[in-house]
Amino acid sequence: MINWFKNLKVKNKIFLGNAVVVSLLVFFAVTIYYSINHLLETSEWVTHTEEVISRGNELMVELLNMETGKRGFLITGKQNFLEPYEKARNTFKSKLDKTLDLVSDNPTQVQNLKKIEILKNRWLNEAAKKEIALREQATEGSAYFEDLQDILELGEGKGILDRIRVKLDKLRLIFANVDNQQGLLLTMSIAKDIVDQETGQRGFLITGKDEFLEPYNNGAESLKENLKRLRELINPESIDNNSLNNSFDELVSLTREWQIKAAEPEIAHRRKINKNKLTIKNVNELIEKETGKNIMDELRVHINNFIAIEEEARQPLQREIPFFWLS
Repeated sequence: MINWFKNLKVKNKIFLGNAVVVSLLVFFAVTIYYSINHLLETSEWVTHTEEVISRGNELMVELLNMETGKRGFLITGKQNFLEPYEKARNTFKSKLDKTLDLVSDNPTQVQNLKKIEILKNRWLNEAAKKEIALREQATEGSAYFEDLQDILELGEGKGILDRIRVKLDKLRLIFANVDNQQGLLLTMSIAKDIVDQETGQRGFLITGKDEFLEPYNNGAESLKENLKRLRELINPESIDNNSLNNSFDELVSLTREWQIKAAEPEIAHRRKINKNKLTIKNVNELIEKETGKNIMDELRVHINNFIAIEEEARQPLQREIPFFWLS
């Protein structure tokens, strides 16, 4: 072989040497080309994997926002605490769809994402929405009760009753001055009717039980009858009609005012409270069943698995890329 090369003419030796150099250059060029392409493909895949991992983390953040917003509302009952929940609900689906597009060529990851969506919907329907609805009802019931307390604290009903008692005392004094025993008995009966109504109404406001309204209803019927009898009594000319008529008219007006402005509105308000018997205790009992917690725990496991698969796929690819390339 060496002799063969020695026997070649100088011209041929130069040509052959150049051919070898060119061949080596071509070989190295092709090798470098394919290596760079491989590095580019690997780099693109690493970038893709990192984007998928980022999307998975975003899904976890949205779930945490939903959970945080829901819990804030359950604690406070204030609607503004639901803002993170509502916002995350609206954005979760679009982020999930984008993540599905990224892993559309990976059936395992597609199934993981579909399972995540199913669990998220289960969490919303079986836990979050029910707990929020229950808390809203409890909040509404508390608001009615606070409103009733505010109404009672205004003391309008008590003020009217005090004026009624003043008018009854005035009527009793007039009847006593003319020694009219029937008039005295009627004013005492009317006073008792007023007390019965007040007692029954207060009993119902405290307990919410209709049987406590019995004195109120009986007192109202008796008052109507006794006022009618008193009206007939003060008609005769033998009694000072002007003073009696004025006092009687004012008494009737005040009894109606108490009925319209205090008794009936307060009773109606208590009935609203009765319709909504839910309290924060009922909300806590639902939460303690841990339906939402169990589903959310399962959701976290699936999202972590989804991210772990991408992390596992990324590691060997990163080892293929030189440090200077990644930087």
